[in-house]
Amino acid sequence: REKDYVFSFDRMLDPRGNTSVYLHYAGARLASILRKSSVDLGSLFASPDALVVIAEPTELHLAFQIARFDEVLDLTLENIMPNTLAEYLYNLCTTLSKFYVECKVLNSPEQSSRLQLVRATQIVIMQVMDLLGIGYVERL
Repeated sequence: REKDYVFSFDRMLDPRGNTSVYLHYAGARLASILRKSSVDLGSLFASPDALVVIAEPTELHLAFQIARFDEVLDLTLENIMPNTLAEYLYNLCTTLSKFYVECKVLNSPEQSSRLQLVRATQIVIMQVMDLLGIGYVERL
């Protein structure tokens, strides 16, 4: 919003960096993890074992990013600056990528807890993309 933007198809379609393709890839990755888990999403949070255990720094960072959603939304509305929401989405997706690399989700002892983090992240990404008018895709 503060500098001139030079439109480029190559840059816009680059799967790395702050692009729509990168953001959609993050969402599709979450959907893939949840599909492969074969866990009923309706019961994911309702189970008596539905305890999120934050043991790794990247889990904490991801949980913190998820928790910031309301704050960022309020700030976006207060200042009428949708770029704040877009920056939040990018930061959430980069945090998710680090989590995905450092923390095994499927077939790990922490699977239940980490699937809850994955699902919560997916819900927030879907909401932010909807608010920004981007749309969410489950497969690329």
